[in-house]
Amino acid sequence: MSKFTDKLRSLSKSSATPLGFQSRSSEAKSAGMLLVGAVMVTDAKEIDLLAGVGADAGLVVSEGDVSSKRAAEMVKAAGGLPLGAYARGVSEKKLGSLGKAGWDFLVFDGEAPAAALELEEQGRFLMIEPGLDQGLVRAVNGLEPDGVFINRTADASLTVQDLVLYRRFVELLESPVIVVAGSGLAPAAVSGLWRAGVQGIVVPPAQPAELWAELRKAVEGLPRSPKRRRARPGVILPRQQVEPDMEVEEEEEEEEI
Repeated sequence: MSKFTDKLRSLSKSSATPLGFQSRSSEAKSAGMLLVGAVMVTDAKEIDLLAGVGADAGLVVSEGDVSSKRAAEMVKAAGGLPLGAYARGVSEKKLGSLGKAGWDFLVFDGEAPAAALELEEQGRFLMIEPGLDQGLVRAVNGLEPDGVFINRTADASLTVQDLVLYRRFVELLESPVIVVAGSGLAPAAVSGLWRAGVQGIVVPPAQPAELWAELRKAVEGLPRSPKRRRARPGVILPRQQVEPDMEVEEEEEEEEI
């Protein structure tokens, strides 16, 4: 079972209102959002730094194929940190080798073979673009991925329009939503993403430890109260209200002469 998937599920459970009393220590352990550190396959040393800066998981990004030997080395370097791979345009043959490489989870795009949805040992996450048609976004639910990554790689700062878009995705999707942030990511954007219902942020590669410290502080400062993750539309039927003591008078029909 994927450790990263388990973390996302625990995050969803922690947003529900518990019964009974909870200790302060249990409240402190619950996080409002997960931070995923992106790593280029050519920079394996950065994997060692992820655990030190407080990352909840790592995501290896590569422009080409990653050899099984190289993948095993990176997974070993991650230790207990969940480490996944972004398999862009992967073939069905390569998908089989990725499944055996020890990755905790795999992120694949729409060009991936359908067999990617049948993986059992790894978490299965779909990468989609922000401009994807809303009808297709809703159709993703039928594929039952463990989560959905939204590929926002723009370097510009996060805007209100971005938050509105992410909120709409959260409302349409039944799986957790993780946003791939660009280099313009700022700690001040964490609370806005949380209010939009986003459950994870992918931090760009090679970010300084100072930024990681600020992001972790922003996540730990999020409210512990449960948030309304998605709003489901309902049908409201009109209802005629009648006072309890009021009798409804029926109109008498006039008799014909």
